[in-house]
Amino acid sequence: MISFIVIGHNEEKNLKRCFESIFNTIEYNRIKDYEVIYVDSKSTDRSIIIAQKFKGVKIFLIKGYCNAAVGRNIGAKESHGKVLFFIDGDMEIEKEFLSHVLDPNANLKYNFVSGQVIDVVEGISIKVRNILKNNSSETISKVSPGGIFIIRKECWNLVKGMKTKFNTGEEADLVYRLIKKGFFFTRRSEIITKHYTYMNLDLGKMWKGIISKAAFYPRCVTYRDHFTNKFLYYGMWASDKTFMLIFISIVLILLMPITMPYLIFIYLLAILLRSIKQNKKISGIKYLFYFLVLDFLNLIYLFIFFPKNKKLDYMIVNSIS
Repeated sequence: MISFIVIGHNEEKNLKRCFESIFNTIEYNRIKDYEVIYVDSKSTDRSIIIAQKFKGVKIFLIKGYCNAAVGRNIGAKESHGKVLFFIDGDMEIEKEFLSHVLDPNANLKYNFVSGQVIDVVEGISIKVRNILKNNSSETISKVSPGGIFIIRKECWNLVKGMKTKFNTGEEADLVYRLIKKGFFFTRRSEIITKHYTYMNLDLGKMWKGIISKAAFYPRCVTYRDHFTNKFLYYGMWASDKTFMLIFISIVLILLMPITMPYLIFIYLLAILLRSIKQNKKISGIKYLFYFLVLDFLNLIYLFIFFPKNKKLDYMIVNSIS
């Protein structure tokens, strides 16, 4: 059995499209043994009503603390399938993708797999994430799968699912814990979903991530939990080079104080280049102060920010039919 597990919060404008894509996928791939689960994070819009209109969808409402890790753990706990297909409510899955990862008996060929994601902003496809190099059909990935992935339930259970202390960055943490058990994440070259999202260059939203501490879960909490895992540093190099640099610089300054002015210059130059690269224009310099604050707070939170795992508190919601 394949368990399609959707999580969402106030996804009224996207949820109908998401469920339709799931049932189109089931029909296209002639999947006979399946279930569709929806876990709602206290939506205040019509999300649950929309989910109720789809026959057979099992609906659960989180009563306690809400985050994506809590929602996915609830979905997995209530599932009966040997294959778990996790989907965010703002996604529209591509029906052809499953044919590349399932065998003729609908068994998953991989332990943990996802594909390419097309980000759609205001109806416009703006980019494809994680494009593979050298025209390869798949690769072993060392970074987060994002909000959509397929995993064998036995692998999920082996690491006890997601750590609910993560408000963000829970997928990367899952990757690193599975790697420790010898299960690697595979990225396929085919499109798995369209993701209806917002422009992630919005500086206002980025600052809100600092204020709410959302920016530090995938950084200092993950770095602290997995500092002995060599694969962590691949992810840091891909997305957080300046923090690696500031950490190394502090160590070198403590050992050789004479290097301080040179290391400070190199770090500030790296921050400047990162800021400009953020939107590929010289105007990206406006991100300079943001990245400076992000790095220094990340360094501080390494030693003071210790979120705790949250309990699963939820209820069943009856469908209309």
